[in-house]
Amino acid sequence: MGRLMWQDAERFLNQVSAENGFQCSDGRVIRSLRELEDALAEMTASTFARHVSSGKNEFADWVRDVLGDTQLAQEIHEQRNRAHSAKSIARRIFFLRSQIA
Repeated sequence: MGRLMWQDAERFLNQVSAENGFQCSDGRVIRSLRELEDALAEMTASTFARHVSSGKNEFADWVRDVLGDTQLAQEIHEQRNRAHSAKSIARRIFFLRSQIA
């Protein structure tokens, strides 16, 4: 894997417009990795299950297609546990911030 440019790290961390936000089934609109991490920590198991199942992971799709972070998307794509996904996102946020500072 190539080196991550600070501009990419910054882009992955930025908040997207409301139109590009993730429309969660509980009504919230998630607009950044930090908001996704927080939402995963708070959402119910049934809300999580609406977006993640054996055949899909809509959070990973959003991270890849909207935020453009293919590495994180690949990591969380197979995860079927809210806590594991949130931890992966927290680690990625920490790493991305270290690339900007």
